[in-house]
Amino acid sequence: MGLNKKIIGFLVLGIACVIWVITPLIGFFNLTRKQITISVPILILLGEVLFLIAIAFLGKEYWIKIKVVMKAKWQEFKKNNFL
Repeated sequence: MGLNKKIIGFLVLGIACVIWVITPLIGFFNLTRKQITISVPILILLGEVLFLIAIAFLGKEYWIKIKVVMKAKWQEFKKNNFL
């Protein structure tokens, strides 16, 4: 895998994460209800699309790493009786 693809993949993944963090906070911005109603679904879709683009750049090995980490976190979540 080329270094440029890896850098682009991590950059896009970072942008997707920032969008996911901003999305629930959008209600605290000085926006009208209409602007919030329009921007939240757009941000969610944009975050998902950017995540898929990042996985396309990073490749299958990073997708497997992400899945392993998320499964471990899910098991820990279930073990702590949060579910």
